[in-house]
Formats: sequence, C-alpha cells, structure tokens
Amino acid sequence: MGLEKMKADVVVVGAGGAGLAAAIAAQENGARVLLVEKRRMAGGNTSLAQAFFAAESPAQKRLGIDAPRDVLFKMAMDYAHWTINPRLLRAFIDRSGDTVGWLEDLGLEKITNIPPFYPRQVIRTFHYPSGGGAAVVKLLEQTCRERGIMLLRQTAATRLAMDASGGVSGVIAVEKSGEELRLEGRSVVIA
Repeated sequence: MGLEKMKADVVVVGAGGAGLAAAIAAQENGARVLLVEKRRMAGGNTSLAQAFFAAESPAQKRLGIDAPRDVLFKMAMDYAHWTINPRLLRAFIDRSGDTVGWLEDLGLEKITNIPPFYPRQVIRTFHYPSGGGAAVVKLLEQTCRERGIMLLRQTAATRLAMDASGGVSGVIAVEKSGEELRLEGRSVVIA
C-alpha cells in the first residue's frame, strides 16, 4: 500500500508556540498550511511558560517602560562573550515587540504585567500574559481552527521528503495507527 498524500503550500512540523505561530503567519500570507504534531495536545513547552521576552513592545510602551532593542542586543552579546550568532539574536530582539502586538491583535488579553525578572533589573523585558503560556497556546490553537489550518495530532514527522533533484518537497509522517503519510509542500518549517 502506498503512502497517503496530503498537499499544502507549507508544512509545519511541531505545534508548540513557534509552530502554531508559524502556521498562522504563513496562512496570513496566503499559504495553505498543514501542521503536524506528534503529541495528543498542541502547545509543547510554551504551555508551561509563564512569561516571554520582548523589546519595545506595545505593552512596554503603554506602561512607560524603556526597553531599547539596541541596548538589549549589546547586553545579550556581551553576556554571551559575542559567541552566539549576532544576526539571529538581532532578528529575535527586533521582532519580539511586534510579536506582542501581533498576539494582542489576535485577541490575547492586553499585557499589563512586566515586573523585574530579577532584583534591581534595569530594563524590564519579561511579559507575563494573563494565563501564562497556556493562554497563548489556547489563542493560537483557536486561531488555527478558525482559519482552517489543519492540525494532524499524534502524527510524528519522521523525515523530510525529497524530490528527484534533491530538494525538500515535504515531510513523511506516521500516524499513531502506524499509517504513513506524505505531506507535500513547497516549504517545510521545522518548529
């Protein structure tokens, strides 16, 4: 028996916070999306989180907290002795505030709690949403459902599918029942 095939523009592997957000972002940009999760429930470690980092977020602006991206970038690079990828860190910091705004636009309760993470913290960056990471996951999962993003639960991605020229053409996954699926997509996001 051959593999059952499913097609999308984008296949996202992992339905934690990053995968759920990636699926929604791809859908917002016009893609048909398949999301595959090996566990019974979505959320991953994001469900356990209490807070997340952001710089220059709408919440910080509402609360009068100055959290300049350039200063935070330099602090993080100095802390890591400039041994981490600066382009990756820069992208993370530069988009973090926009991500808070995006989550609030999706319906996350406005964040009003950004206390110091440690005593005498000068720049407050840790955003504590009401309900923690579980509330963020609930919102993202609900948004996926409302937008028709298919989430295949208890389906483990086992390997990337390759086309004849050696390019990635999707994902081979196995359902809990043991049945193999070929999830075809122009792009694959491993989250």
